[in-house]
Amino acid sequence: MADFQTSTIQQIEQLIGAGQFDAALPLGKKLVEQAPNIAAGWYWLGQVQLLRGELPMASSCFQQAVRLETNNALYWTNAAIALLGLGKLPEAEKCARQAAQLDPNSETVWINLGSTLFQQNQWVGAASAYQRAVSLAPENAIAWKNLATAEMRLDHLEAAQAAFERGLTISPDPDSALNYALLLLRLNKPQHAAHILQQIVDQVPDLPLAWHAWGDVQTMLNQPVEAEKAYRRVLENEPQNHAAQLGLALSLLTQFRVSEAAVVARELVQALPKRRSLGDAGRNRTSGCQYSRGPEGLSESR
Repeated sequence: MADFQTSTIQQIEQLIGAGQFDAALPLGKKLVEQAPNIAAGWYWLGQVQLLRGELPMASSCFQQAVRLETNNALYWTNAAIALLGLGKLPEAEKCARQAAQLDPNSETVWINLGSTLFQQNQWVGAASAYQRAVSLAPENAIAWKNLATAEMRLDHLEAAQAAFERGLTISPDPDSALNYALLLLRLNKPQHAAHILQQIVDQVPDLPLAWHAWGDVQTMLNQPVEAEKAYRRVLENEPQNHAAQLGLALSLLTQFRVSEAAVVARELVQALPKRRSLGDAGRNRTSGCQYSRGPEGLSESR
């Protein structure tokens, strides 16, 4: 690689590290203009485009990089990232598998392969890939949390609990903690779930999903007053949340506040589409629903 290319790449890395993606773009274009047959130039231009959110351009750059250098797992990994972002799941899977074949000792490639499989509802394959990742990097919190999410989809609840606990010990975050609390509900451990949810609503008081789960827990613990407060908190931000409306109505009814419960139930029935039963509104409550997103996104590689 020529000196000017090495120098330009170093500048791009510095700008990316400083979050100056727009400033890095002309340098990336300069690389491929001056050396169109060098894979590294296309890779770095793709990195800049990816960080700028220009997925079609990023994908095109990464595809050019892997055409020029087919044995580089880093390039295949980023090609998978861009394709997944574009919703091209089978193509992303092929790229992720190629990266895993080239660099089977990298936890990042297995996390990325797991994510492409998870997005295609291939839970068994996703769990297997995440398991490979945690075996290679036992302190990788993302791998543990993604493994837990895949195990939940497979109804391997005890395995999911163990994975969540490991991941949250390494790196706590509200989304994973919320899914962990919901898993505890499925395991009929409402007291433990309540402890986790109390921490979430204290730390992130503006998260409606956590308040909704808190309301469900309080309902299970026969604490209708606390459940009512939680559902009202949800409805402050999401007034058309049918499940929260149903929860509120039930909490009021449990307190023998029948007239108030009837008003809420009537509003809910009027808001529901025709030919849909009231029971449908509660279908996404404590019956194993995941309030937060699925596994964390693909791990970018540089």
